[in-house]
Amino acid sequence: MRKGTWSDAVKKVRQNEIDQVPSRPGVCPCGSVRFSLSYLSGQLVRTCKVCGDKLAV
Repeated sequence: MRKGTWSDAVKKVRQNEIDQVPSRPGVCPCGSVRFSLSYLSGQLVRTCKVCGDKLAV
């Protein structure tokens, strides 16, 4: 097993916390349609205002 750098670990965590394929576009898995938009490491991300899930745009 190769030892990754700290930045590799951070990248992996960031990718894991963003749902790349939302089941229904514009709707959070929790059923909410209320989002706030923000940039996370150069990627536009929607954050659900109800449950806090991050979804790729």
